[in-house]
Amino acid sequence: MLDLILSIFEYKLFWIHAIGLAVYYVYLKFVAFTYWRRKNVPHEKPVLIFGNILRSCLGLVSIGEDVKRNYDQFRDHPVHGIYMLSNPVLMVNDPELVRLVLVKEFSKFRDRGLYHNEKVDPLTANLSKLSPTFSSSKLKGIYPFIKEIGDELIKTVEKSIVDENVVIEVKDLSSRYTTDTIVSMAFGFNCNTLKDPKSDFRKYGDMIVKKRPNIQLTFGMFSPELLTFLRIRLIDKVVYNFFISVFSEMVDLRKKGNVKRDDVLDLLMQLVEKGYIGGNDEEIRKTISEYDETDRITLLEAYAQAFVFFFAGFETSSGTIAYALYELALHPEIQERVRDEIRDLMDTSHGCSYENCVNRTKYLEMVINETLRKHPTSPFLNRICTEDCDFPSVNMNVQKGTKIMISASGIMRNPNFYPDPDKFDPERFSQENIESRNPYTFLPFGQGPRSCIGIRLGMIQTKIALISLLSKFRCSPCSDTPVPLKYSPKSIVQVPDRGIPLRFERAR
Repeated sequence: MLDLILSIFEYKLFWIHAIGLAVYYVYLKFVAFTYWRRKNVPHEKPVLIFGNILRSCLGLVSIGEDVKRNYDQFRDHPVHGIYMLSNPVLMVNDPELVRLVLVKEFSKFRDRGLYHNEKVDPLTANLSKLSPTFSSSKLKGIYPFIKEIGDELIKTVEKSIVDENVVIEVKDLSSRYTTDTIVSMAFGFNCNTLKDPKSDFRKYGDMIVKKRPNIQLTFGMFSPELLTFLRIRLIDKVVYNFFISVFSEMVDLRKKGNVKRDDVLDLLMQLVEKGYIGGNDEEIRKTISEYDETDRITLLEAYAQAFVFFFAGFETSSGTIAYALYELALHPEIQERVRDEIRDLMDTSHGCSYENCVNRTKYLEMVINETLRKHPTSPFLNRICTEDCDFPSVNMNVQKGTKIMISASGIMRNPNFYPDPDKFDPERFSQENIESRNPYTFLPFGQGPRSCIGIRLGMIQTKIALISLLSKFRCSPCSDTPVPLKYSPKSIVQVPDRGIPLRFERAR
């Protein structure tokens, strides 16, 4: 009798599942995947379940590369549609429409629409309230901390050189450098990852960008409500526990000792206590009037902003440093020109001062910008329409709730904007060439009010690393240097798949 009941139950369960799958199939085929056809928007034919990103979901390429592949098919269209899984997303390709989304109609596209769940992932947040951190006077104040880590970077490579040269994996080296700089200038102590690659900050920092299933990353970006429903974390629990304990301990120590250091941690404590960041800097005073009592943040929100500051600061800059060294190793004539500029800088009365680093390294800055164009760590930008908006040039009304994507890597490798886009050519960023090009074709940090608030900090951090290394060492490819470079298909940002080993020798 029991066997009969179980068999009937299993039979009914089978049909419930079968009917459910059939309904889901009909929904995908005749509702979800007909969205752009019904809107009369050009698009690539989707694959069931995966939409237009099958290859990245299978872990064959990175999400950024899959999106760029799709962009390349429609780059001559002002807009086109793409299916990220079953989610219809409007791709904005025309630079003037990019300007409309990021600047002109910014208030209607202020939401990035990315995964954020304070209960499941408390350490996800935005850094908008930390913008005063990056004022000119603040950057000048923290510059000595960065320069000190740059000197330590030289010592680290020097100690590694045996028999005149050594092979070093530069992505790991640059990640250790940026970890040390961010922790020192933001939180007031040296975690010494350059001296100790196995330090906790390096260990847990590496776990943030560890390889994970691409389908999980895709859900986090384009179906965040599903991750929320399933209570799936994008940040591991052990990482969360480590950073919460470190931040809370540092806050307690400063309160007990009445320590003021004018760094990110101090500024976050001001936001907890007052809701705004005070000071005498003109750029800071302009922001104070925008805050009121309701802008005070909780300690957990402060920890979240500290965490995002750490992650954004160490990973994006470390990638740019590694990619720049890679390109300079492959182009020794460009490397020598950079080195000549650095030596001229060192021969001045103030050497590598803050002012000289900012104002007298124009060619180095061109090299960094060309690196960002060719190897952006953030290959696309996301927005969500929060209010109906007209795109007059294409006679389209973008409705509230529409997800928007801009392929930064696609636009920055579009031959219509950058001829011979796979060539590494810093001259693209000479003043003359910059002025002749639409500014919305260069998007490594986005543009407008929601662009990366740490652009100036990232540039200084990157310059100091390259100045420190290239003033003392020459880098070149070795037998294990990947040519061409392959990006990891399973990382939340665009990082090299197997590292970037380069040969270092003392510069003559």
